[in-house]
Amino acid sequence: MLGLSIVFTCDDSQAAEDERPNIIYILSDDMGYSDIGCYGSEIETPVLDSLAENGIRFTQFYNTARCCPTRASLLTGLYPHQAGVGHMMEDRGHDGYRGQLNRRCVTIAEVLQTAGYRTYMSGKWHVTPFRPKSPDADKSNWPRQRGFDRFYGTIHGAGSFWDPNSLTRENSRISPVTDPEYPLESQVDGKFYYTDAITDHATRFIREHQEGFSDEPFFLYVAYTAAHWPMHARERDIAKYEGRYDAGYDAIRNARYQRMIDLGVIEAEATVNWPIPDKWKTRKHWEWDKRNMEVYAAMIDSMDQGIGKIVDSLKTTGQYDNTLICFLQDNGGCAETLGRSSKHSVENTNRTFDPLPSDHLQMDMVPKQTRDGRPVRGGPEAMAGPEDTYVSYGRGWATVSNTPFREYKHWVHEGGISTPLIAHWPRGIARHGEIEPTPGHLVDLMATAVDLSGAEYPETFHDSDSIHPMEGQSLRPLFEGNTIEREAIYWEHEGNRAIRVGDYKLVAKGGKGSWELYDLAKDRSEQNDLSEQMPEMVEKLAAMWQEYAERAFVVPGMRKYRTSGSSCDRWAGSGSFGIGPLRVVCEADYARFAWMLPVSAQPASSREDGKFASQRTLDSRSVAESFSQVECVRIIRDTMFAESDAIREAASLASTAAVDAGTRIAQCTGSVVLTGVGKAGWIAQKIVATLASTGSPSHFLHPSEAIHGDLGRVQANDIVIAFSNSGRSEEVVRACEFIKTQADCLIAITADEANPLADLSDLVVPMGRHREACPNGLAPTTSTSVMLAIGDAIAMLASQIRGFGPQDFARFHPGGALGRKLSSVDDVMRGLHECRIASETLPVRDAIATSSPERRSGAVMLIDSDNKLSGIFTDSDLVKLLQHRQENSLDRPIKEVMTRTPICSTSGSSLGSAVAILSQRHISELPVIDDGGRPVGMIDITDLIAAGDIAAPEVAAPETAATVLPKKQQTTGKHKP
Repeated sequence: MLGLSIVFTCDDSQAAEDERPNIIYILSDDMGYSDIGCYGSEIETPVLDSLAENGIRFTQFYNTARCCPTRASLLTGLYPHQAGVGHMMEDRGHDGYRGQLNRRCVTIAEVLQTAGYRTYMSGKWHVTPFRPKSPDADKSNWPRQRGFDRFYGTIHGAGSFWDPNSLTRENSRISPVTDPEYPLESQVDGKFYYTDAITDHATRFIREHQEGFSDEPFFLYVAYTAAHWPMHARERDIAKYEGRYDAGYDAIRNARYQRMIDLGVIEAEATVNWPIPDKWKTRKHWEWDKRNMEVYAAMIDSMDQGIGKIVDSLKTTGQYDNTLICFLQDNGGCAETLGRSSKHSVENTNRTFDPLPSDHLQMDMVPKQTRDGRPVRGGPEAMAGPEDTYVSYGRGWATVSNTPFREYKHWVHEGGISTPLIAHWPRGIARHGEIEPTPGHLVDLMATAVDLSGAEYPETFHDSDSIHPMEGQSLRPLFEGNTIEREAIYWEHEGNRAIRVGDYKLVAKGGKGSWELYDLAKDRSEQNDLSEQMPEMVEKLAAMWQEYAERAFVVPGMRKYRTSGSSCDRWAGSGSFGIGPLRVVCEADYARFAWMLPVSAQPASSREDGKFASQRTLDSRSVAESFSQVECVRIIRDTMFAESDAIREAASLASTAAVDAGTRIAQCTGSVVLTGVGKAGWIAQKIVATLASTGSPSHFLHPSEAIHGDLGRVQANDIVIAFSNSGRSEEVVRACEFIKTQADCLIAITADEANPLADLSDLVVPMGRHREACPNGLAPTTSTSVMLAIGDAIAMLASQIRGFGPQDFARFHPGGALGRKLSSVDDVMRGLHECRIASETLPVRDAIATSSPERRSGAVMLIDSDNKLSGIFTDSDLVKLLQHRQENSLDRPIKEVMTRTPICSTSGSSLGSAVAILSQRHISELPVIDDGGRPVGMIDITDLIAAGDIAAPEVAAPETAATVLPKKQQTTGKHKP
């Protein structure tokens, strides 16, 4: 190895370049630490097991707990916030949370290209936003623009395995059905499956590299989406696991735990196989949930088969011995519940949509239909696997995947961040089958690639932009059996944060969670919190994490707080990635973090005039000097566009959970109780009004009142809906802990499914996370608009399922203009005693002279011998008759000159429908008849105007026989109705 090390330093030697290894990084998606065979699983992964047997298995390697941040960190060798991807693919207004790779980082591909490597990628990108409805969207952060010579895969982070959205070749969107470079006839059973497609393109790149660039090394990044939801797999792979999970969650987990000990990937003395709580297990739909795990296993099995094809392609092209293969996972097992509670019926298999054209580009993460027109279903009635299903495998099985660790994807306890790492390199790693316990992190993969390639990591790039220094260390010393030293490893995601120094790990759950301290050498299952016993260690590690947060653009808006029982300061973020309340302990503390805060969030002592904006008085001149009219209009429009865009985005991602919520409300036999605090509380109160006015009895319950005596307002058959964007509002979470014991169902409307409120709830309707329209990212704007829209949408669905119609609405709105429009025409029409009625056989003269004791002027309704309405005679009809200047015209039978079969309203119909007829037909009077066609009254537009039911605009009135023209307007042809 020393000779190899010397060769790498000879940059001008062609022989040196020939000896540099190819590098393949393989990343899987949403899998737990124990999900492959060589780490304890019952899932068959013979290829990965073989790579481990002839390579090294790392037992304390870490990711960042989530899809996007992990990919950003792996690609750049930085902590994700430094690369701009501290959360997901939305811009939160701060450098650490821009939602895409920034220009102060470089990818492995960009660095290795400068050293003469060819670079290829197959699979999931997910480090820049994908905008499906914007064909001209910015592609500057797509793979081909970030250093990769070839790319096949998806830009977005999730989707159907049978019809993935954002499928792309190089820089162009493609359809899996019409792709000429990957025809269906070349695929298994003539059917596209994304895992196979990723594999086939990876092997293609390897073969074509050997054919065209055999004198150059290559870097290949293979990013599988297995085993991310939805649970999709080929039936032949699922069949291998039929019955494999009959024994249940606990038996499978116990068997894994023992195998892990036997294999040496955990230590019995340092772990606890704690019991799975019953509430995390699915009892009622066991056959369905067992099937979910069978499909999950098949997805991993299929991926392993694909990795086998990659290995075979290396062997057949003579590149196997000098290729480093590293396999790892992007986060821990996923406890998200997407698709697990839909009410869609399994019987609904008939085509309800038109088939999609073969060149259709899938836009949706969750497709509405299959390509042949079947609806995509979820819930316990949909057995996972086929293309018309979309479900996840749930918390029970995620706990099995993460054996024996705590928490899941999203969290930075060991279950969320621990990943296998298999490193295999026949020519460079002689430690066959060995276990490597040294802690490592994704940031080390860039350093390893730079080391092995002989590349020089740049100080500037992208038109001379300065580049952050690498955070990681090369793993090559560990490949050789030596050691590496590092100060610490850091994490932060969604307020969950941690630091590991040696064997000690300081970790907190949620933005307001307290620090917990664990000695991982003795307690890797994180069961024995040492923070009370070792406050000095907590203080030391917290200070180190604080310094990391300063330099790495982590969690804008920090606040220091003291935890009872400990003398040390602990840190928490704002809880949901906005800038939270800042409580400064001292000026020195503030000075360390002022750089992270916009002016509006700074203490008064740091402002130029010592005042907050709310304390200032501005005159018109100062406003005019600061903001032009154009600028003011721009701010107004930007805010409104941001909110409307957020609602559209939320609508495009509308989940089956929202459908389930609306269905449950419609079926509720009790009341719908809504709760929330702050702006979410006001939204809840507005939705109470929407529900109550559309047929769903509902009321608002303040969380504080709930825990101080008002729980009695929640009955056993009630549904409770809790509103909280962060899902971490202490009052709401605490109240819901008690409310849950009272109500039939607890529904949470919150940003995502990874928060305390979501954990408590029976059903979570995720809003998604959206950048606030407030320029400083402070005031809840887009989030509250989305919350309101989702609440209204669910209420509207419930009302339609109930069959709530105009008459029902009128019954609930007896007053006001809206109530009047929904009232019956019978309530506003002139009765027969106020109308002129005559027989159709009378002469015109006699008919128009017809009167009643309370007769008003207006049209004459004509009836036949059966007393049914046969026509109407209006002032317009009279004018036309007289214009003919015929003798004895008034003596003609009115039947000859009346308007026959006039437009009518029916007794019992809504006033709104009558008003619509008046408006559309430009008429002033409308007869009302009963079901037998007999007149019962007349609606006169002047009565409606006087009552305020309609406005009185200037309108053109065609001279139809059913239009009444006031005398003063007869010569102009216009009138005010």
